[in-house]
Amino acid sequence: MQTANMPKKFRKDTRYEKYGRIAAQSICVFQGVILDISLKGCRVRFPALLSPDTETDYELVLSFSERDAPDSLILLAHIQWVEKGTDSTEIGFCFFHSPDTKKLASFIEQLSFDYEETLCPK
Repeated sequence: MQTANMPKKFRKDTRYEKYGRIAAQSICVFQGVILDISLKGCRVRFPALLSPDTETDYELVLSFSERDAPDSLILLAHIQWVEKGTDSTEIGFCFFHSPDTKKLASFIEQLSFDYEETLCPK
């Protein structure tokens, strides 16, 4: 399945550009790079040409390098779209309720607060 990215204006949740890594061993042996993330999903670039099963649910392990970020998040997800480049594959994931959903919600809340502080400093 190969579809284009959903335009940002149609997304319900704000996506935050936050650097992180994602391990999804059942999709790719190499870690992917998180390009953006929200409470509902994320966009990831894997450094290989992939043809993942879009009918399968996946366990993802997300990690971020920032001090205030959670050590890692284990999330269950489903592929929404796949876009192949010349030497990489971008995949859009939709998150399900997962063991670390509460930690993700706290992290997204902090990103939202930081974003608002950047736009409207006190």
